[in-house]
Amino acid sequence: MGGFIRKGKHDMTGYGKWALRAAMAGAATLAVVAALAPPSTGSAKAATTWTIFQRNTWAGDDSIEDVTVAPSGSTWGAGYGSGGPVVQHWVNGSFRTVPLPSTWRGRFQAIDASRSDNVWAFGQDTEAPYAAQWNGTRWTRHAMPEPFSASDAEAFSPTNVWAVSGNGQAQRWNGSSWRFANAPIKTTAIDGGADAQMWAVGHHPGADGRPQPAAARWDGSKWTEVSPPELELPGGESEAIFTDVTMVSTTNVWAVGTLSTVSGDEPGVAKPILAHYVGGKWHVWTSGAGVGYSRVVQDGQGGIHILQGSWNPSVLHGRNGVWTRTTLPRTSGYEAAAFTLERNPVTDTLWISGFQAPEGDPDDPTVNGTYWRRLAG
Repeated sequence: MGGFIRKGKHDMTGYGKWALRAAMAGAATLAVVAALAPPSTGSAKAATTWTIFQRNTWAGDDSIEDVTVAPSGSTWGAGYGSGGPVVQHWVNGSFRTVPLPSTWRGRFQAIDASRSDNVWAFGQDTEAPYAAQWNGTRWTRHAMPEPFSASDAEAFSPTNVWAVSGNGQAQRWNGSSWRFANAPIKTTAIDGGADAQMWAVGHHPGADGRPQPAAARWDGSKWTEVSPPELELPGGESEAIFTDVTMVSTTNVWAVGTLSTVSGDEPGVAKPILAHYVGGKWHVWTSGAGVGYSRVVQDGQGGIHILQGSWNPSVLHGRNGVWTRTTLPRTSGYEAAAFTLERNPVTDTLWISGFQAPEGDPDDPTVNGTYWRRLAG
């Protein structure tokens, strides 16, 4: 969740609008990552294994804002259609819409599941935030303290669920209510393990007050900040932000983001950030100007997959010093917006969700929610 931060990804305002312009204007680049011994900029091998798996052709405007895969492999997508929020479940080879209460309005922006009967979707209804819980038979709606707009979530159990917002807040569900439980950084994304420990990434003020990449670890009872050293920022309105994190273990963590210079409404300079926490310290790399990294997920075999940008993005994979790059495919006459990258831990299938819009108009009112898939191999 450079790429859009997963807060109102289709709103095209603020950082998201700048990120879209930058993504459309910039050329894709690769970070020089010593730990994975990647190639120099632009020399990754081409890969053609990503396909458009499902495109929802509903009337009006719709988007799949997030997709999640439970440890069991149960796969869910969430977003919105012209009639309000949407949840879809992978059943018998396709994503099928799950009925929601007819009075619900707005959109879902994030979804996570610990199993098929503990699914949580997060959204806005007339600007009020709420969480929707699926227990396998019915939906229950839970109000969330305001102000809050979920950008990422982590469901460990029906009584232990976390959500973070693009503006840096965090909330926790204890089985009966949602409470703010902010980390010591401005969080944008979280990832956790089976023992309910997790990492959060985002940003915090640097020595000069400008945003710098930041990270924090939750040990099951408290947050501890574990941020990397500050990056050198160019002059002007520059900032460096982590946008996503994947936790291989509590001591082996990858984070991605964007170092950017913004000048009014015009695209500035953007550099991808890739960081690896291993051996008790962070190793951080940036590359030349281009498009930032928006999402990252481990491949289960010592490597990582990276989503670069959100508008007509590329997907990178690095393992054992070998990198591949794929431009996400799109329907003829359409452009693609991608918001999330998830891996099925059972099958190693990868999923990306977002929408496709007629070429030349990202605000077209007939965009179609889309799932992309890469099979294992």
